[in-house]
Parts: sequence; C-alpha cells; structure tokens
Amino acid sequence: MYINIVYFIIIFFPSYVYLCNYQLNNSSGTILLPPYDNNIECTWIFNLSLISNHIHFRSLLLTFHHFDTEYGHDELFIGETIPDVSKYNSKLFRFSGSKLPDPCLMSLRASNLTRFIWMQFISDKTNTGSGFILDYVFLVNPSVTTRTKSPKLLINANIRHPLDNKSRNIQLSYPYPFGTISSPNYPQNYSDNIICRWNLYHQNAFIRLYIEKFHTELHYDTLTLYLGENLNNRAMILYELSGDDIENKHLFIPNDNLFLIFNTDKSNSASGFFLHYHIIEKEIYTINLYDNEGIIYSNNYPKFLRTNIEYTWNIQMNYSNEIEINLIDIHLDYDQDYLQVITGEIIHTLTSPEIFRVQSINETKIILRTKHSNDDYQYRGFKLAYQILNKTIEINNDLQNLPCGKTYSSHNGTIEFNYEITTIFDCLILIEVDDGQNIFLRFDHINWDNKENYIEIGLFHNPHQNQIFHISDTLPGTWFIANDSQIWIRFYSSQFSLDSSNFRLFYSETIGWSTITPDAYVQILDDNRLFPYRLISLPTNDIYHNLTQAYTWHIEALDDECIQIKFRSLQAFKNRRISFHVKDSFKTSEICSTEQFPFIYHHIGSCILSIEPEFIWILVQYNIQIDKFKKITTINEVIFEENNMTLTPSNTLDSYVHIEWLITLNDSSMVIIDVENLDGNTPAKLFIIQDMNTTKSYSLGRISLTRFCHVILSSKSSFKIIYTSLSLPIHNSRRLFRLNLYKISKSYFNNRDFHYISYKKNQTNFQWSIQGQNEKSVFLAKLYSLHKNLSLQTTANVNLSKTNSFIYIPSSNFNVRYNIRNFDFILILYEQQKRNFYQQIILNKTSDLIGTSNFAFYNIHIQSTVFDSIDFIIMKADNGTYIRLYDLSVHNNGYFLLNSSSIITNKVSSLIGLRFSIKSLNIRIELQSLTKNPIQLRYKTQISSIQNKNSRNK
Repeated sequence: MYINIVYFIIIFFPSYVYLCNYQLNNSSGTILLPPYDNNIECTWIFNLSLISNHIHFRSLLLTFHHFDTEYGHDELFIGETIPDVSKYNSKLFRFSGSKLPDPCLMSLRASNLTRFIWMQFISDKTNTGSGFILDYVFLVNPSVTTRTKSPKLLINANIRHPLDNKSRNIQLSYPYPFGTISSPNYPQNYSDNIICRWNLYHQNAFIRLYIEKFHTELHYDTLTLYLGENLNNRAMILYELSGDDIENKHLFIPNDNLFLIFNTDKSNSASGFFLHYHIIEKEIYTINLYDNEGIIYSNNYPKFLRTNIEYTWNIQMNYSNEIEINLIDIHLDYDQDYLQVITGEIIHTLTSPEIFRVQSINETKIILRTKHSNDDYQYRGFKLAYQILNKTIEINNDLQNLPCGKTYSSHNGTIEFNYEITTIFDCLILIEVDDGQNIFLRFDHINWDNKENYIEIGLFHNPHQNQIFHISDTLPGTWFIANDSQIWIRFYSSQFSLDSSNFRLFYSETIGWSTITPDAYVQILDDNRLFPYRLISLPTNDIYHNLTQAYTWHIEALDDECIQIKFRSLQAFKNRRISFHVKDSFKTSEICSTEQFPFIYHHIGSCILSIEPEFIWILVQYNIQIDKFKKITTINEVIFEENNMTLTPSNTLDSYVHIEWLITLNDSSMVIIDVENLDGNTPAKLFIIQDMNTTKSYSLGRISLTRFCHVILSSKSSFKIIYTSLSLPIHNSRRLFRLNLYKISKSYFNNRDFHYISYKKNQTNFQWSIQGQNEKSVFLAKLYSLHKNLSLQTTANVNLSKTNSFIYIPSSNFNVRYNIRNFDFILILYEQQKRNFYQQIILNKTSDLIGTSNFAFYNIHIQSTVFDSIDFIIMKADNGTYIRLYDLSVHNNGYFLLNSSSIITNKVSSLIGLRFSIKSLNIRIELQSLTKNPIQLRYKTQISSIQNKNSRNK
C-alpha cells in the first residue's frame, strides 16, 4: 500500500517531497525517499531562522508513515549542527530496518535558531529498500497526544564497590566484584517496551563479561554497551548486541565505567540473555629497595600475570651511580603491557632479554603496567637482576629542575621547560592516560632555535614508535590527542643550538572527541606518465602509519578515460573502521576497511580520492594502485540472416572498451538474447536498445548468474546492443563475455544446455517434454509474456509464472503443460548440474540455524506433544534463493514452496527478516542458492494452541 502512496506522491507532488540535499523552510511538510539506489547520500536541513518567523517553537515532531531500508547498512540520521563538534557526534536519532519507527519528538533549545537541524540518509553498495515517508511539524506547545508511550524503566542498578555505592534508588542488589546479569524474567521471555540499565563502576578498574546465553529479536531488542557516562554520544558505544549468534562470547573492557542498556520494542520477545561480569580492581604497589643488588620479578612469576596492575620498584642509590640491568625472562602482551626502566631523563622499554647499563641520579624506577585482555594465565610476567656499580658520574644540577624522565597524571597541569642548551640534549616526558579519556594539549609559549630543536608527540609507551606530531617551526597551538595508555613528549636539541630554550605546555583530560587534522596533504595527479601510481602508507612502526591529517589526491581524467583504483589492502589498528572516499560533482562513494580485498573501484572522468581520521587518531595500513585507461570504441554493423548467431567483444585485451552492434534482421522475427557472463563481477554494462523509447540495461558486475537472457517480444527490423566494460576480469587475460542470439522460429528449440518453448494463441501443441543431458541435471526457467497472470504446470511439482527471476525446477526429465491456451508466451530453460549436500538435523532439536551456499536437504523431526508447529525466519538470502518445504507426514508429496521471485515484488524488496510457520513437526526443507551466496534460516518450534490456552487459564 505504501509503495502505491510513494508513486502517487511522486506523480502529483514531484517538486517538494522527495528532493535530495534540500533546505526546508516551512514549519510543516512531508519528506519522502522513494525506492533508492546504492551508494547515495541525501541531506535535508531545517533552516530554523527562516522557519521561526518570530514564533518560538519548542519542539519538532516527526511522524513516520512508511520505513524500509537495509538494516544496519542503509541508515537515516537526525542531528543538529554544533560548532567545533563533528557531525558523527551530533547525531540525536538513528533509524534503520523495516519496522515503522514511533513518532519522534525533539525538544529545541534557543540556540537552535543559530544551528541547523538536519536529516541525513546514507546507503551502502549492496541491497536497497523502498525508502520512507514522514511528516514533520514544528510545535509551540506539544500536546499530550503527540507524545509516545516511553519504555518502562524496569531495572536501574549500580554495580560497584560498597564504599562507592551512594545511590539510594537501586531496585536490585548485585554482588561485587563478580556476579551475573540477566534480562527480566529469564529464562522466560522478557516484556515488550522496557528499558533496563546496569552501571558497572570502580575507579581505575577493568571489566570482563562472558555472555553465556543470548536470544533476542534480531535488530530490534538490543543490549548496548556504553563506555563512560555519556549515554547520548554514539561515539562511546562499544557493542550493540541482538539476535542469537552471540553465545559463549568473551568481552574485555579496559575502562572503569560501563553501562549495559537493554531496550526492547513494542512487539515480539524472546528468552533474553544471561551473562557473567567481573570488575577487576587495579592493583598498585610501590616497593622501595635499598640493596646494591637483587632480583625483581612480577607477582606469581612464572605462573600467571594478572591484568590491571601497576607495580613500581624504587631502587635507592647514591647521588650518582651506574646500574646494570639483566633482564632474564619476559613474557607480556607487548601491545597492552609494558615494562620500563626509568633513570633520570632516560626511559628504557623492555621487550626481550638483554643486559645493559645506565647512569642514574638518586634512584632507578622499574615500572610494570598490564592491560591485556586475554586470560591471565597466558603470560608469565618477567624476572630481572640488578646491580649498582660504584661509578661516580658528573651531573649538572640544573637537570634536577627539568621535567625530563618524569611521569605526570593526565588530570591537568602545566609542564615548563627552561634551560640553556650547551650540549646535545634529549628529554622525554610521559603523561599517563586513564582509559576512556582524551588529552587536551596546548602550547602557551615556545621560544627556541627552530633550526636545531624540535618537539615530538606520540602515543603508547614507546618513544620510537607511533609519532603523531613533529614540531620544529610552529606557533603555540592546540591539539586533541586520543588515549591509549600513555602519551610521550620528547624535546631534542643538537649541540649547535643557540641561546636558551623554553616552552610551557598545558594539559588536561577532556571528554571531547576531535579529528587530528592540520592542513590536508593534497596532490594533483594530472600527468599520464605517473600511472600506474602507487599509494602505500608509510609505517611509523612495524606495519601501521599514524593518520593524523587528511590526505587528498585529485586524479585528473578526460570524459572518455576510466580511472581504476585497486585497493590491495586497507586495515586499521585494533580493527577500527577507516574509509577512503571517492568524490565527483554528483556523488561520494565510500570504500571501508570492512570490504573484501583486493577491492577495485572504477570511475569515469576526474575524481578526488581522500582519507582522513574520522574523529580520533588512527593507525592505518593501505596499499593502493591507481591506473587510467583510454576508452576504445568499436562499432559493428551486423546482418542477422541465420536462425542463430554469436557475438563476442573484439577488443578482448583492452581494459576500457565500448562496443556497439547495430543488428539488422532480414525478417521481422522475435529474438532471444542469451547472455554468457563468464567474467563474473567485472564492472560492465549491457544495453539493449529496441527503439527510441525502449532500452533495457544490465549491470553485469552485480548479476551473480553466469547465464541469463533477454527477449525482444515485438517484431523488429533492427535493434542495437551496447557492451561497456571498465576493466579486464584478470590482468592480461581475454574476456569471456558472449552473446548468443536466437530467432524465435520454432515452437520448441534445444541447443546443448539451452531450451526455449514458444507458444502462439490457439496453437495445437500445448504440452512439451523436456529431457536433460544427464540424470543429475536441474533446470532454471524464466517465463516471458505480455499477460501478467499466465501460469504453466509441470510434472516436477513446480508451477511456472511470470517473475523477475529464474524459477528452480529440481528435475532432469519433466513435462510442461499449458491449460488456458489464450495467451502467447516464451519459456527459457537452462540446464545445470545439481550438486547435493545432505545434513540430518538432530531429532527433537527444537531450534537451530541451518544454511548452505549451494544446495542442501535438512530433515527436521520433533517428537513432542507440547509443540505443534515450526516457525522460520530468513537471516540471509538474495534474489537467487529458493526454499522448498515438504510435509513428510503426508504421503502425497505435498509441499510448500517459497520462491524469491514470487516474494520480491514492488512491496517486498528483501527476503531477510521474512517469517513463516509450518503446521507440522516432521518436515524436509530444501535450500538452493543459484548465486552461491549464503542462505541462512533459523527455526524454532512453537507451543500448541491448546497449551497456550491452558497457560492463559492458569
């Protein structure tokens, strides 16, 4: 119904309801997004300065009438523009999926008159939906009727140390430091429209979770884990969990403040979840050592090393001495744990056994800090020996007043450096960072010889890796730097430095998130001699590169040139999400680190390739090759004289080809075009132009089938076929694309694996026998007719009707019969080899996840008097999915057929999420994937209606 409404609005109100990237100046109206394409970005902006017109609106009400997008990938965001805050962090609402959202009431602040309320819709490169329709209205005093029923707050619990727990509104008591959390009423179903909150907190602690059981309504009943206290900031979301595939999952959160929020919608419920938690308190020990030699080792060495500990051994020495360190054994998580030796201004990070000597003043510190997420029993810890040597060294007393070698807390403070440089000088300062915090740095003053001195700033505890800034000639400025255990600041001066050097640095913790982006690096690629051009990240440690500024490449090309961007690899440290963007005057495409690599992107004409940190620093690794190809155009004039002919691209080794075939028929025949697209997902398009008003296009790179057909039903004396391919499927390999053209001259025709049946009204022959080449063959059928409701019967228990996709016939020998005989039709049949895969489901298994990427049988037999039906929900499917269900209790081979071609219509654009029920406990389910993409179904038995009535009476 809503699809019809969409088309009605488009026809009669084409100018105002569905414009993309539009500014809205009215106080009320309708916004419509019709069935959309992949890779689009639409923005609507409410200009409150024009809308208000001296009226003080207090709220904005959005009412949805239709909503259908690909869940989790095609999303509608609503937010407000806030100065100096990234758009990612100013989002207020997010909608995705096929469920109709509740009315959305947004309160407006006075400052909104100078800000903008915006809506943004973004789709990815796979799957689409039918869009959405919503009404908006600005209200002065929202009435009670505009307010929706809020979810009921069922649980609001603080889980913390008894000395920290000052809340008086705790509904339930949970033990500390470990215990269990479950959804309300577990293991029975939870209620609809509820919200539950658990806050786990202890200062400087880490948190471990183990999810033992998890079963909620996929996408709509979610358990969300928030970092810290800012529940309105999506950037602080760690996990959003829903569905069934999350059991036996371990989560480690190196943060001392975690919120678990369980939200359910207004329909459908499940058993919920059951998880274990453990709040790991931080252990801090300081040990003073006065002996001239000794052995130091981690607690419990060599059995196991706990996480979230900080041990400091202070070796007391004379005023100036030399100390020898012999690291005998060390076994840590070197990405998260560290062992350091600090002597004055020198810091040594230890990662492997070694012996070294350092000079020291007064004391030497050995610090061990652990933050590993794995099981504590995986690491031994360390063991070392030390010996103080009686060697006196000369020390400049001025060094004692410098911040070199010191460690500062990240809360806030000022670091001052003032020294007259006379020799080579290397000063390292560390700032400890609490997890979940960012550090705000500001240089209030810098005065030095900028040709000989520099300051470096980096992350982690190793000053030789992960550098973010190198400051040699700059004015005092401000930076935001994200956390990851430590920030190091290194000041270096050469022996040729002149005069004194001084600076003052202010630092403070902040919850603000900001992109580290000084001026972008820009390069223009306009010389053909540059291609192929390689973009390889320059690592600042073993693999990754610190992405601290935007990089932009302007790739210049003519309109008849194709740019090929091959992403050989793209990844980010700790699996963070990072994306490249390809922009032109009309659209922006995104290539993310979640893609399957190598990934190839093509663009006609000039474009801009860019990458930038999204809102914090990020370590990246990428390897990209850019090529540019000139279009090779070929035009062929062909006379179609025989009953069949074959067309192949002549330019089989050119990368970018455009081939046209102008085909003239010596008679007025209908024509079948059999397409053999053996090049797979190579970016190519096929256009079949029958006349000035009739053109059919096929995106060959998005069609999973290697064989499909097009039928020209009306008699034509000529037509045109255009084939455009942007690259070769395999480098220096010939194309395997081919077109087989058949004149429809017989009522039945067979050529190897290709068959067609042509029927004219009142034709005497209305039954045909189809015989495959071998006994294990199956057929794919496609019916063409000008009559929509035409249907054919087969002896393979499959009825053939006019659909948008092929129909699967699980037989190699069958008859086709047409009973009505009033309408013309053409039936195309492709023969394929059947590959079976059988799996027997365990008897009495009342729920399970089943699937295949090819062909599979499953027998499900439930021996129970409690259940009387089986419910199914489709988790993964596409337009090549076929599902057949047989009731094995019935001996007449009756079955229920689910066919994607009969489901995917103008009203339903995806099989995913479709539910259906079978009133039987003894069934066989047959799965077939024509596209070789995964199919997944989840089934669950349902209690009989008698049982339900008895439970209600109780």
